[in-house]
Amino acid sequence: MGERKGAGHKPNYVIVIPPINRQLLDLLFSLVYMMDDLIRARWLTTGRVGAI
Repeated sequence: MGERKGAGHKPNYVIVIPPINRQLLDLLFSLVYMMDDLIRARWLTTGRVGAI
């Protein structure tokens, strides 16, 4: 088997990964937040129409 070399990765990857990870998580949570508002707005509209 091939042996692993210690710290054989490029240092640039170590610097780049955390910001990309943060951006992906921000995107995910933003979508969840927007969809939550959309679902609440639909629920309120449907509730008002049904009450009339």
